[in-house]
Amino acid sequence: MLVYQDLLSGDELLSDSFPYKELENGCLWEVQGKWVVQGAVAVDIGANPSAEGGDEDEGVDDQAVKVVDIVDTFRLQEQPSYDKKQFVAYMKKYIKNLTSKLEGEALETFKKNIEPATKFLLSKLKDLQFFVGESMHDEGSLVFAYYKDGATDPTFLYIAPGLKEKIVILMWNCVVLAICVDGSALCDELLSDSFPYKELENGCLWEVQGKWVVQGAVAVDIGANPSAEGGDEDEGVDDQAVKVVDIVDTFRLQEQPSYDKKQFVAYMKKYIKNLSSKLEGEALETFKKNIEPATKFLLSKLKDLQFFVGESMQDESSLVFAYYKDGATDPTFLYIAPGLKEVKC
Repeated sequence: MLVYQDLLSGDELLSDSFPYKELENGCLWEVQGKWVVQGAVAVDIGANPSAEGGDEDEGVDDQAVKVVDIVDTFRLQEQPSYDKKQFVAYMKKYIKNLTSKLEGEALETFKKNIEPATKFLLSKLKDLQFFVGESMHDEGSLVFAYYKDGATDPTFLYIAPGLKEKIVILMWNCVVLAICVDGSALCDELLSDSFPYKELENGCLWEVQGKWVVQGAVAVDIGANPSAEGGDEDEGVDDQAVKVVDIVDTFRLQEQPSYDKKQFVAYMKKYIKNLSSKLEGEALETFKKNIEPATKFLLSKLKDLQFFVGESMQDESSLVFAYYKDGATDPTFLYIAPGLKEVKC
């Protein structure tokens, strides 16, 4: 996974879990944010957890709150608004500081495009929110957000030359039941906390919303004169751009053939046996209590499910399931939560 750090402060401001669109010859990145509910979401399936019938009574925990995903994930800190004079003064100082960090072609490209990028930001100044990274470093990069006409979710703007890539080996949640021939544990990365989840079947299943996104170069042609203030933008998607599902692409999930009922029941019996050997105490008892209704829930959707495994395609690894709810254009993913472990890097 790629994380983008502020060149000036070192704060993490973005990752490749959030696709971006280039503006002003790549000097600005436009990233779509989203309001999400954070907090425990439980499904009450009644006093008998193994019962097949009954209505589900879904409710949001009292501690659940609405947050903007990008702000929450990277712990961005909102700042007071800037007037034009303050903003121009900030940009002059920022350009000076960033110029000292760049060299060669990167420096020349930055000098060429920062003026039209600044004018673009000034044109939206009255609508912008301003954020900095977690450290609130005095000379750190600003991150900007605003709401497009009629939008309910914010759009974020980053000054791209002020970001540097850092490769992060994600180990937030990984499969622990897969065992190599030599007896060592094999972990496939299946999910991270960048993707909020909802608990089903007393927490035995996690429901995670996936999304189709365009991966590839997206450029905005602002004409032959990059410093011109006017003119229409001619947006075009690069020929190499393709649509992918964010979760599948991020964690390199490998799609598997469909299962019929007999095959799926056989898989689950083997999976339960393998995973039970990895759990103990309360975790084991909770798993034994809830895996039956969770399995029945999955069986009820079997004909609609897609099946995925992790990148290693280990024979005994956890399956990840996906399906489309009625009328949905984006897939919903289901994970067997006791088969995941959290490893913080």
